[in-house]
Amino acid sequence: MNYLRKIGRKKFGEILIEEGLLRRPDLERALDIQDTTGEMLGEILLDEGLISEDDIARVIVKQYQFPFLRTSQCTLDPEIRKIFPPKFLHDNLIVPVDVFGDMVSLVIGRFSALDFIDEVKEAYGFTPFIYVGLISDIKNTLESNFPMSLAEYGEFDGLLKDVTRTFQRKARKRLENKKVAKKSS
Repeated sequence: MNYLRKIGRKKFGEILIEEGLLRRPDLERALDIQDTTGEMLGEILLDEGLISEDDIARVIVKQYQFPFLRTSQCTLDPEIRKIFPPKFLHDNLIVPVDVFGDMVSLVIGRFSALDFIDEVKEAYGFTPFIYVGLISDIKNTLESNFPMSLAEYGEFDGLLKDVTRTFQRKARKRLENKKVAKKSS
């Protein structure tokens, strides 16, 4: 979906600043954290309490001109549960909502999900129609409608997520400590 790259001309952080949702120093600090940890910018800003889930959704809607949809208010087509492996959906925070012919409605909660939209067409044979949703709403819908078996989640995946989160927290702390040390010298 190369056209998505063309539609989203402005960067996520710049739109947040333009909308008055974020200050430039906070964006720069979050970008430093992103460079160190590799986390998604929106998730860093959310974790830092600088923006809300609504802000993330609003910016994605504005940037990519997608409609907004709350997955908790949808009745999911039972057939949709048979199409996509739960692990794919959980890993990418994508909720499939409905199928009509060769089209599938998908609700995404983060920009990185757009990288996997081509896979929906290639691997599953559906043309995606994209909606934007709230991350917490999507996670709740995935847990209740697309549960992962222990075999799918696996011990290694859980351990890897724990190690990644620990690394990201420690990297953030080191970055903050460097900035404090730099200011005091």
